[in-house]
Parts: sequence; structure tokens; C-alpha cells
Amino acid sequence: MADLFAKKGSITSSGVRHYRVTVAVLNPKPRAIRCRTAGTITLLDDTGVSETYPMVAGEVLMFRAQECTSLGTGTFTAWY
Repeated sequence: MADLFAKKGSITSSGVRHYRVTVAVLNPKPRAIRCRTAGTITLLDDTGVSETYPMVAGEVLMFRAQECTSLGTGTFTAWY
């Protein structure tokens, strides 16, 4: 998986490109995930731990997830 920001010391902006999140490895690895319509998203971190996030439309999750393992109702956009 491409991690375009692996060598960056800090991240000061959300991103310059985007893609719709599906149940898959997130490639390239996002800087943040924006909820377009309310729902839940389950994300896997770099250590293999997953967490489910209930989100409302317009909410931004500043998290660099490795993989999306489940989507409830809702649509999500990854920013990178």
C-alpha cells in the first residue's frame, strides 16, 4: 500500500486528492476520512486493531487507517 506521507514529520492539511471508501485496504493511505452521509465505518490500524466509528454527515475523522473492514449505512471519502 502506498503511504505518500510516511516520511513527513507532521501533517498540516487534510489532503489534495480523494477517493470513495470501500471495504478494502486503503490505498493510498489516507490522511483523513470524511463522512458524506451518516453511518458507521470500521477501520483497521497499523497494528491490526479495528474500531467501529459511528459518524454523522460532515464529520471528519483525522485517522490514517490501514484498511476499511466494514461499512454500515453511509458513504465515506478518503483524503490523501
